[in-house]
Amino acid sequence: MTAWLKEILKTKILNTTYLQEVIKAALTDELKAKAFDITPENINQIIQERWDLLQSVYPKFSQFCQTKLQKNPEEMLPVLWDYWLPLATKIASQHQRLQRPFIQGILGGQGTGKTTTCAVLSLILSKLGYSTLSLSIDDLYKTYHQRLELQKQDPRLIWRGPPGTHDVEIALNLFDKIRRYESPYEVPRFDKSL
Repeated sequence: MTAWLKEILKTKILNTTYLQEVIKAALTDELKAKAFDITPENINQIIQERWDLLQSVYPKFSQFCQTKLQKNPEEMLPVLWDYWLPLATKIASQHQRLQRPFIQGILGGQGTGKTTTCAVLSLILSKLGYSTLSLSIDDLYKTYHQRLELQKQDPRLIWRGPPGTHDVEIALNLFDKIRRYESPYEVPRFDKSL
């Protein structure tokens, strides 16, 4: 798949030969098609919109890959095409349906690319005219002093991560303010060095 993506980025044309390959690939993976609402009826429109979006985000995406990921952007093209572009489009569509800020959680183990995914989604969504805020669950820990108090109950609770070490109330209040367009609001940032 990477070969045709590289080629069409060079030529900047999605000709019928490549279009047929893209359509076939998108419809063959039934789970992915279902996840991103792709059907034989809407495939042409979806691919054209994704192609237009790819062209508009690729310069900044390329720079992001080189500076932040230390990777050749061409290596990341399949992930951009198959995952990040359709996910950003789906988030934008959900936001339009809700007509209010949309909160999307990204779940994954340590080192699986949650932060990278959020950064790329922010880049794509900004091209679509949206403002984004990335918040890590790490930003929602109780303070060190609060965790010292917890440690008196259970010595394991000095460490960040176990249930009870997050400030759930701050998180819920923040999400509520965002959803209700209340501003200004403060976004917590946890300083691990402290």
